Amino acid sequence: MEFERLQNTERELQGLVVVQRNENASLKVENQTLNDMVSKLQDTVNHLRDQNRELHQKNLGLEQTIKLADSWFAFDESSSPNEEVANKESIAEGPGSSQSGTSNAKRISA
Repeated sequence: MEFERLQNTERELQGLVVVQRNENASLKVENQTLNDMVSKLQDTVNHLRDQNRELHQKNLGLEQTIKLADSWFAFDESSSPNEEVANKESIAEGPGSSQSGTSNAKRISA
């Protein structure tokens, strides 16, 4: 009677060992899959960091270009004293001015 009980317990324990081994094997496969995913995610994160760094550098370059262009436009909008004199002379000598020699009225009637 005791021997049968021990045999039953042994079979039960052997069955539990098989179940445990199967679960361990399954967990090893799942663990390897997760490790592979982590590795791929780390590669993706590193790639995105590199892209972010590149885009940041491009952005800084574009900002500097915009600042330079803005400074050129600001310089262009403020005319120099030589340009002001040239503009005044062309207006004073243009058609209809008192210095042009022919008035608009004479040009129209002709």
